[in-house]
Amino acid sequence: MRLQSASLRLIGSYTIQRILTAGVVLLSSLLAARILGAAVYGELAFFVFITKTISLGNLGAISGFIVHYYTRDDDSDDLWIAKFNRAYAIHLLVLAGFCFAVGSWIGSIYSFAALGFTIILPFLVLEPMARINRKFYVSLIPDLLLSFAVIGGTLTDLLFQHLNRPTVSVLWVGLIWMFVLSVSIAWAMRPALSSQKLKAHLIDWVSYRRIISSGIPRFMATCTFTVYLMIDRVFLERFYDRAELGVYMLAFQLATGATLLLSAQNLVSGIDIGEAVQKSEVSPDLLRRLLTRSLGIGGLGLVSAAVVSYFLEYHFLTGYLGLFLATFTLSVGLVAYMSAANIAELAFYRRAHRPYLIGLFVLLILGVTHNFLNMFLFHGAVTSLSAYTGIALLGYACITILYNKKICTYPRKFPHT
Repeated sequence: MRLQSASLRLIGSYTIQRILTAGVVLLSSLLAARILGAAVYGELAFFVFITKTISLGNLGAISGFIVHYYTRDDDSDDLWIAKFNRAYAIHLLVLAGFCFAVGSWIGSIYSFAALGFTIILPFLVLEPMARINRKFYVSLIPDLLLSFAVIGGTLTDLLFQHLNRPTVSVLWVGLIWMFVLSVSIAWAMRPALSSQKLKAHLIDWVSYRRIISSGIPRFMATCTFTVYLMIDRVFLERFYDRAELGVYMLAFQLATGATLLLSAQNLVSGIDIGEAVQKSEVSPDLLRRLLTRSLGIGGLGLVSAAVVSYFLEYHFLTGYLGLFLATFTLSVGLVAYMSAANIAELAFYRRAHRPYLIGLFVLLILGVTHNFLNMFLFHGAVTSLSAYTGIALLGYACITILYNKKICTYPRKFPHT
């Protein structure tokens, strides 16, 4: 009872932090959409999205760290944590350099995203241990930095317009704002940064690869899901009008806001399930409580997103036709998926993730197929893309819930990691 009460307090605390962060993210999006217009806003929002997507290059290191932490069957000291931290930092630096080189060849917006990723990199290194210690706020810092990049670029552009000066690149200005803020936050967090002891030990790449292998299944799931969500935006960015991209990007931002409280709960629930697995205390009742709470919270988020998007389309913004319908359908799918994800971590702890991954790959193939058909045969609008995505995610969520209830009774069998 004491543990459950502590968990609820932590959820509440992190939920408040998540709400405040999401408020900044939403306000920055609305500010940019209002001032910059759909076309420029779409470009800026796409930069933010690609910057976040680059983090998939961690190859599941965070998930592997958490799985290894809760499923290791020895009581070895924490020296492996220090070695992991240093290897992880070097891993992300190499990733940032690679993405910048590739981005310079593909297009400038991708190289900008690589620079943005480099700025948030120190906080990504802190995240694995922060989660174990339940300091979940560390995972919010990259979102805050990207939001202030949007705010900084937008306000600077507005200032130059007011002074009748030549326009400036909102991406360049946003990166400068982002860098200054990251340095300030890092200075405030210097005790936590120094505690990582990145230079104290040699790198054990063999152990690092073994830890990453523990997180590869979770990485594959996250990567596949992210690519699935990215398909619509990539097709819109390449083959559709910039204004349509702006509508979809704002709709997706609002739909993501509908999962705000779910995201807060899911991060904590992942650790709760890990501790329950470690103590052999997983039960159908635990999953039922988590799922019921998720669906209730998700329903509130869905209604909120629908109301806000309706107001924005018909009373606040101009040039965002179809925003309400796109937001509603995307919200239905994302809320359902995130509610199911609240208990889906069990499949990875139980090493019963294969059907889960196969389902995601099927979802991805169907998503690509739908985009091609929609573009070349039906010439559908943004609303048709969002409707398909929402329905597909809803169906997949139902299957995920049923599957995790089934594996709840599996015996605890972990391979040595």
